[in-house]
Amino acid sequence: MQVSAADSRAVLTLVGEVDMTTAPELRQQLADLFGQGVRSVVVDLGGVTFLDSSGLGALVAAHHEFAGDSGQLKLAAATAQVQRILHITRLGSVLALYDTVDEASS
Repeated sequence: MQVSAADSRAVLTLVGEVDMTTAPELRQQLADLFGQGVRSVVVDLGGVTFLDSSGLGALVAAHHEFAGDSGQLKLAAATAQVQRILHITRLGSVLALYDTVDEASS
């Protein structure tokens, strides 16, 4: 995971598998950003090769936390495999999904 932050905005870049072994780290990273006052996070999924229910749970929990404080969690650049998972679980209609990081950041 790589984070670049400015003011109350951040981009969190994920690479590899987001599963039960890495989801706790994702959840903690998002909670840390929230605790630091970041209220708009773009999660770059372009490098994600696998996303399981644990990863989805971390994203949904963060979405609720940010939205509850007038913040935003946006997903960007999801691979076809990740887009399929979001579609099957219908989370694509709950979580904001953008084609590119630049689009989500504007």
